[in-house]
Parts: sequence; structure tokens; C-alpha cells
Amino acid sequence: MLFPLWEVTHIRDASVYEISKTMRGVAVEGSSAGLTVGDTVTVKGTFRSSDQAVVETERIDHPMRRVKGLLSIIGLLLGAGLWPRFFGWEAGRVVLRG
Repeated sequence: MLFPLWEVTHIRDASVYEISKTMRGVAVEGSSAGLTVGDTVTVKGTFRSSDQAVVETERIDHPMRRVKGLLSIIGLLLGAGLWPRFFGWEAGRVVLRG
């Protein structure tokens, strides 16, 4: 199973943590070393039906995910602010200025 960019919502102990996104509280059996609640991770693993847990085979941490989101918002605001400098509106169409 693949869980791309899911958020860590609970750390039970050193070997079990929970992730949430479209489903809440998916238990993952694997090392929780270096994780804190709110971190974003991608988890690959296999589903174990006996206790409905995912056994982690690979985990990728995404420590800069929130910073990237903020940078994209800044880029959008900057682009919207500079729009009138480079584009105009004539006869119902967008035209290049300059």
C-alpha cells in the first residue's frame, strides 16, 4: 500500500504511529523515531488484517512541506500583484503591455 503525503496524527510508542488524510487513524507499525505529530510522511507498506495495521516497508519524511506551501502562496500573490504591470484588457481580451 502507498500513502503519499499523509500527516502523522498520533504516536503510540517507538514502533507504532498513526497517519491520517482521507482516512483517519491508520495505524502504521514501524519506527516512529524522528517523528512528531503534524509531520508529513509518505509510507509504503503491507496491510495486516489481523490487527488492521500497515507494516511499514519504507518511510519518506517531508520536513519542508509546510515551507513549500507558504512559498507557493507567496508566488501566487506576487503573480497576482504584478499582473496589471504586464497584462491589460482591451476590447474584451487580455493583451500584453509594453
